Amino acid sequence: MVTRLPIVVVAALFALPLAMPLASADGMMHYYSSVYDDWNLSAEETQYGMINYVDGEERFMLTIRVDSESLDLADAAVWMFAIPADSDTIDIDLMPAVTELNGETVADLARKELCSNLLLGYGTQLYPILMLPLFGAVDSPLALSDGYRGLLSTGGDVEVTQHVESSGLTAEVVSTTQADALESYLEDRELHLDDAADSLIAEYIGQDYSFIISWISDMEQFRDEGVLQYDHSTESYYYELGLYSVFPTDRIFYPLRLTSIYGETVVPMMLQILGHVEPDDSAFDYGKLGIAVRHSVDDRYYIYVSQELSEFFTSDAQTIDPYGDFMLDVKYTEVVITAPSEQLEVDLWMVPTSSASLDVQQWIQENGFVTATMVIIVLSVMTGVIAGIIVFGQHRPVLWKFAALGLANLLTIIGLWLVARRLEIERTMTRSEIPLSSRQYRSDFLFVYTFVFIVSITSVLFVLWR
Repeated sequence: MVTRLPIVVVAALFALPLAMPLASADGMMHYYSSVYDDWNLSAEETQYGMINYVDGEERFMLTIRVDSESLDLADAAVWMFAIPADSDTIDIDLMPAVTELNGETVADLARKELCSNLLLGYGTQLYPILMLPLFGAVDSPLALSDGYRGLLSTGGDVEVTQHVESSGLTAEVVSTTQADALESYLEDRELHLDDAADSLIAEYIGQDYSFIISWISDMEQFRDEGVLQYDHSTESYYYELGLYSVFPTDRIFYPLRLTSIYGETVVPMMLQILGHVEPDDSAFDYGKLGIAVRHSVDDRYYIYVSQELSEFFTSDAQTIDPYGDFMLDVKYTEVVITAPSEQLEVDLWMVPTSSASLDVQQWIQENGFVTATMVIIVLSVMTGVIAGIIVFGQHRPVLWKFAALGLANLLTIIGLWLVARRLEIERTMTRSEIPLSSRQYRSDFLFVYTFVFIVSITSVLFVLWR
């Protein structure tokens, strides 16, 4: 029995106001000119993906931004990327765009939480409380397509198993045993990839991968319904091409390899995964790609999706507000890739993070008051020792006693003064007799203590706020 390699062919019409075909493989976009009767590689600006991995199932939304000048001259387009799953297990749909998460890194949130609670440390000295007010100064909706799945047609070595359409976009799922069958399938639709693209695609054949392919199905309909967008930062127009897919996988997957066709050109990619993950170094040494991984939290993420797509955001780890318009405290990982395309030799696999530093940062973020109290205790003890040495140094101070005395700072500077007076520190906490007035020594100790403590806590805040 011959094992069939599944190939998911997703035909999607993307925003093309004028006539001319484009072809792409995982962001590899080609356009066709009827004037020159030739296919050419088109510039691709950015790629953006969002993934929610739940119980062995990856819910994947991929959006590619393409400059309008590349598309305005096109009569047709085809866009392809790989998916590591059997076509019978994959669900697909079309979408115009997806709203990016816009949160802060866990490290920044931990620092802010710790700093806001450390400000309370100034309150132990009472007079700095007057300064605290100064420190205080310190989307696109988704649209689904109509579609159906099952064995729709068979032609040679290609089987069509799913079909979806929306706003001039068409999507189909097919499986095949040979690369030539896929080429014939595209030619039947008057779509073509160049030899370099065919060579990259062939590397997946026999590796239990699928492919997502997109093309224009109804230009007239798209002209009526397509939306041209404007980027104020670059003062240019662009289109966002998007697809939603769901498939089973043992690890989080993001397609990269086909983008290598762009050679030395950098195609910036940003991927956001719900939850905290990291690249799977057992699959490949991703170090040379210089991948930036940021573990973040978005405290209020606006969502407006159809009922069918709402399952993308379903997770026990997420909290939906009572009105259903926001996801609260969304933990996610942002992955940014800016390496030259020729270095993208393999696809990206990711697994749950095992970072001890991230665990510490999360604990601090969730327990800011406890952490700040611990820091204030340490600073109070250290300040007691330092003040004892400065004031009573020539009288051989008992340092552990001054360390214990420093804890009285938690009762504020007044509490510290009362404890110092009660213990008669000039008599009970030194090893030699003090001939001068005890009151003068206590006053000097309190003055040095409050000065050193303020300097210490300010230095800690300065380091954290840098």
